[in-house]
Amino acid sequence: EYTKNRYHWVACAVDHAATVADVVFAAGNCGAFCPDGRCAEEVIGPARSILGANSLDSVLTVGAARSDGIWAGYSSQGPGQFPEYGGPPQPKPDLVAPSHFHVLGTAHRLAGGSSAASGVAAGVVAALRTRWSDSAVPSPKLFGHLRDAAWQPDGSAGWNNRYGYGVMDCDAAMQRLPAGPTS
Repeated sequence: EYTKNRYHWVACAVDHAATVADVVFAAGNCGAFCPDGRCAEEVIGPARSILGANSLDSVLTVGAARSDGIWAGYSSQGPGQFPEYGGPPQPKPDLVAPSHFHVLGTAHRLAGGSSAASGVAAGVVAALRTRWSDSAVPSPKLFGHLRDAAWQPDGSAGWNNRYGYGVMDCDAAMQRLPAGPTS
């Protein structure tokens, strides 16, 4: 099954794509509080809700928070499903980004879920790529800078199953990237 098989062809294809592109994934919306109605009971909550390619270490997995940094209770919780070479499961999500915001002039007035948050994160990655090329800052390093620059609302450090390494902070990430032209 794709969701729990690290070597399923879809997971392998995503891993391969991540060698040539920045891959950003939504964590999912099966968090312990207010999960999406489509979530099966066995995939709701901590250590059960980040599945499939979302668990790969080669991708940036993004959960959802409000714009003030408060975690969205529907956002899937880690860790991920795939251990790294017999080690512990992947620390996913990597971080959270804003979600649940108004989008004027569209059929859906509200952009919600970790899909909206991953869109915000993908936009940040794309903006950073206008200055730092993949040859200068490969995806794993760029994602590392984003994780290192993220902040925990409670002031703690490190990873947790709701926020990952924290709330995405574009300005702090830019400060961590190398200075000067990179192309």
